[in-house]
This record gives sequence, structure tokens and C-alpha cells, in this order.
Amino acid sequence: MKKSSFGVFIALAFLVILSSVSAAFAADTPHLVWQRGRTQEVILGGNTQAQLWTLKLVGTNSSPLVFTKSHSTSSQYFVYDIVIPKDFALGDYQVEAIGTATSSVVANVTIDPNVNYDPLYDPKAVGGLAVLAFSILTAFSHRDTQSSQDSDPNNAPGTANSIDNSYHSIRIGRRGRLDAVAFGKRKFVLIADFLRHLSIYGLAARSPLFMRVVADGSYLQSIVGPFALIIPLAGLACGVVAGASSHMTAGIIPSSFGIFAAIVVLGIFDSLAGFLAFLSFGISEIVRGNFTSVTDVRSFIGLGVIWFGIILIAGAMRPLRRALQNRFLWERTGDLLIPALFLGWSVRGMIYSLQGFAHLELPIVHHANQIALIAAGCIVARYLLEETSFQLAPARLEYLSPPTVPDQKAYVPYLSLFFKVFIYLIFVFSFLGLCWQTFATVGIMVIPTLLKLAFKNLPNVPWLYQLLPSGIPAMIYSSLAGMVIVNWIDSLPIFAPDKSRNELVIATLPGLVIGLLRIVGSHPKPGDVKWYLRDKNMVFYTFFGPACIALAALLSYGVFS
Repeated sequence: MKKSSFGVFIALAFLVILSSVSAAFAADTPHLVWQRGRTQEVILGGNTQAQLWTLKLVGTNSSPLVFTKSHSTSSQYFVYDIVIPKDFALGDYQVEAIGTATSSVVANVTIDPNVNYDPLYDPKAVGGLAVLAFSILTAFSHRDTQSSQDSDPNNAPGTANSIDNSYHSIRIGRRGRLDAVAFGKRKFVLIADFLRHLSIYGLAARSPLFMRVVADGSYLQSIVGPFALIIPLAGLACGVVAGASSHMTAGIIPSSFGIFAAIVVLGIFDSLAGFLAFLSFGISEIVRGNFTSVTDVRSFIGLGVIWFGIILIAGAMRPLRRALQNRFLWERTGDLLIPALFLGWSVRGMIYSLQGFAHLELPIVHHANQIALIAAGCIVARYLLEETSFQLAPARLEYLSPPTVPDQKAYVPYLSLFFKVFIYLIFVFSFLGLCWQTFATVGIMVIPTLLKLAFKNLPNVPWLYQLLPSGIPAMIYSSLAGMVIVNWIDSLPIFAPDKSRNELVIATLPGLVIGLLRIVGSHPKPGDVKWYLRDKNMVFYTFFGPACIALAALLSYGVFS
């Protein structure tokens, strides 16, 4: 009898415990708000039975979704993740944990419209943007040494340390058909030409970036004279229209495809047009009180890179103007195709990156592919117009883009570095937040520049210069190495935020290696050129060059991603 009473007591106690646990569990069931198109995670406690659980997202609006158990933590907590489809029905759902003999609701979930965006939970996108960013930086690093060392002096830009001072000057020394046209000798034409020439010359020592922006439209002015100013004025007008038509549901970024694409096009044909659109749009948003947070500021800066920085990047990659004496025709073909392919890919990535800056899903992202294609076509047209200017009005072009400009003031490189660090911090922080990876990424990006400024008299190693990839091979190396790193980290069983943070740091390392080696391998022996440009290697160069162009095209189309 005592044994029986004891057994009943145990049974009743077990039922009370179960009911109290269930009641407490129900009371503590969290309510989560998830968004479509994102990876979501659930962490369950350390009961060993957790290894047998199956988690499902169930509701009346859609078929159940099954979670994947990704890994366990050191405290024996188990992490389950799921990708919510972009077309998943909105509404209320439950996360149900199904064991061998029981099931429980561990969370209530509301699927909201896809508005907020956290880049930390989109590691694949962050990895792709990291590869893009450091491929672009590799292109700038290439122009730093390549333009002045292994190129024909008649082809090389006047200066080329980075995007902010890649100046498209060229010494031509001849006259063309349009140089002899009487229109070019009219007083108002001569005044306009003089003002452009004087502005470039005056800005060279103080602000390489603004010099580059002002100089960009000189090719058009050499052909059509002062009528070239129509494009910058159109950019100014488009910026005002973009400001007047914007609304804050998409942050500070305009949502109109037509206006956005028009400014991109104008900025490709004349960087000054994109800059004036950027400036007038910013003033309009300030007047309307739409700048309400740091998020809006960094989104606005990112917008400027797209609107007036695209053609600056193109010029940093390949010469906008190239003399064809003793050169291969496919080189000029490469000048047309490579920036178009690479920058088309870049524009798409830049538009997607605006979401990371704004932390919002942006309507303009749905048009990223169309804008990228338009940009690629416009870049080809821009190079053809540059070639037309070079052939028909070389004397006016040389005057409008003086071959020699004053050297920078001593403080300019340091001021430029300060602003670069500031901009890098703003952008990287928007993706990673405040963590050691943010400062490590920015540090890695500026270390080569800092060392070049601090140690200007380091010895040069010519054979190292010959070994280091430059130009398109360097970009291919950076892209492929970055893709391998990103895919490797993506395969690791770690939290999505950790993947994003680590991808951005590690993806900088291939570029850092090249940047550090290039400090002591900056140029060849006097009178020498890159090994593949030597006369005895021209046969190899003839076949190797087009192969690089083809490989760059495949990379641009994401064949290896």
C-alpha cells in the first residue's frame, strides 16, 4: 500500500512538473519578427534530446518550412537556421520543435514586409561586395605604378595614385580636322576653353579629386565647344528633380529608376554632371530636412560614388586615351570591353551596397541589373567619344587637359589619407558594426599607402616588380583569391554575422600582400618594361592579352562565383 501510494505520489508530482514547465514555457515563448529573403536562426538549449528535434515554421498561410541544424556551441546549445523565401506569405507563424515523442512551440513569428536589412545576416552579399571592393582597389594600385613605368610616356596619365588623382592628360603634339574649324576660334569658345584649362591647372596642387572631376568633360568640349556644358547643367537639374521626387520610405536614396539611371548616364559622360547632381540632390534633401541620421549621411556618400565615381574608376583601370603607335589593336579593344564588363558588374554591386549603408531594402535595387547594362553601354560610348576627340581635335584636347600640372602640396597626400580612413570607417562600420574586424579591415586597406608615405626612400627590387601581377592580371588574381576565401568562409558552420565579419577582413589580405610587395617592387630597371612588353615576348603578349580579356569577362559575368 505504501509502495502504491508512493507510486501515485510520484506520478502526480511528474504531472505537476510537466504542467508547470509547459505553462512556464508557454509564458516565455518569444515573439519574433522576421523578414523575407533572409537567413533566420533559432538557438535551443542544451538538453541532449535537442539533437533529435526537428524544427518547422508552420502556419495557415503557407506550407511548413524545415530548419537546418547548422552547428552546436561550446555550451551545448544547438543552432538551427532557415532561409525565408522572398515570396513567402506574410502573416503569423509558429516555430514548432518536434521530438521523438512530443512537440512544442518554441517561438511565435510574424513575417513582415521586407523593409529592414541587416548586412551581417547576408554573408554571401557581403562577401561579393568585399571581392568587388578590393578588385577595384587593386586596379587603382596598378595605375599607381604601371602608368608611369611600363607604359608609353605619351600614353601615361599625368598622375595616378588612386581614384582621387587619376588625371587623363596626354601629350599629342599634332592637329586634327576640328582644330582648324573657325568655330573653335570664336571669342566665347576661347574663353570657355581658357576657364577649363585654368581650373584644372589651379586645382591640381590643392584638390586632385576636384581637378579630375573638372577635367573629365574636356574631351567633349574639344569636339562641341561650350555646348559640352549642357551635360553638367542637365546633371544639376536631375539632382533637383531627384530631391523633389524622393520620399523617406526608402531612406535618402531616390527610388525612381528613370532619374537614378539618367544621373548615372550623365555622370559617365561627364563626371562633373554626376557631381552637380549629387550636390544639388544633397542640398535639396537638407532643405527638406531628410537627413535625420548617420545612416542617411553614409547612404548619401555611397550614392555619390555611383553618380560621379564610375568613370573615375574606369579611367583608373584602363587609359581613356591611348596613342596607337606601336600598339596592338586589341589593346584598345580591351580598353573598350574591360571597363564596360568590370564596371557593369561593379555598378550592380554598388547599388546593392546601398542597402548595407541604409540598412533598408531599397526599391532601386530591383533595377540594378538594368542600370548596370546601361552603364556598361555608356562606358563603351564614352571610350569611343574619347577616341574621336583624340583623332579629330588633338590640339584642343591637349590644351583642355594640360599634359603637365603642378605637383600636389606636401600636405595633400596626408589629408587625402585622412579622408580615406574616415570614409572607409563609415562604410565598413555600416556593414560590420563596432567590432575589431571593422578596424582591422580599415587598417589593412590603408597600410600600403601609409607605408609609402612614411618610407619614401625604400630600395627598389626590379625582379620583384617583374613577378607581381599588374593591370588586368592583378584584378583577376584579386577577384579569384577573394572568391575562394569567401566560398571557404561561407562553408564553415558559424553564425551568419561571424561569416560576414570574417569575410570582409580576410578578403582584404590578397590585396594587402600585393600592396606591400609593390612598395619595394615599384618599377623596373631604367629603360626596361614589364617582362611581357619586351620585344622578345611580344608573341606571348599577343595571345596572353586577349586571354586575360576573356577571363576578365567571365569573372564579370560571375562564371566563377
